[in-house]
Amino acid sequence: MRVRAVAVRESIGMGPSLWRLCIAPMICDKREMRSKLDAHDEVATDQLEMLAQAFCEQLMACLDECAYGRKGLFSDVELLSDEGQGGGWPEAARLRELAVALQGVFAQQERQNALCDEFLDLCSMHGESHPGERRLARVFLERIERGEVGVQPPEEKKFW
Repeated sequence: MRVRAVAVRESIGMGPSLWRLCIAPMICDKREMRSKLDAHDEVATDQLEMLAQAFCEQLMACLDECAYGRKGLFSDVELLSDEGQGGGWPEAARLRELAVALQGVFAQQERQNALCDEFLDLCSMHGESHPGERRLARVFLERIERGEVGVQPPEEKKFW
């Protein structure tokens, strides 16, 4: 490797001292670089798993509240018509924001989080097919408890 580095240095006409300062630190052994990347990936994976666990815990708490009648977990739209009921649900709004951010981070790592993906799918439901937040929360909790999140329901059968 040293012979090749000297040949490169000489071909671009750079002196040895400038070479050591600028270029040499960028050239390293592939094994060393691979071990550094593996260590970085392990740390990133651990942090990502911690974020996913925090999201899961917050989602479960919010789903419990929603199943007992609190509105606003899946969307703020319903709350606009119920202005007299004390405003929004800030934890639910933060949870939706966290889900979007978490989905983006997982995508950067070329991974997926089925719980996050399914929650965001449920948040995107609107119109006549929407079964209501309480029912949606109860059914989603049941699916989580049965381990069915991330598993495609049978054809033509909606899980709610």
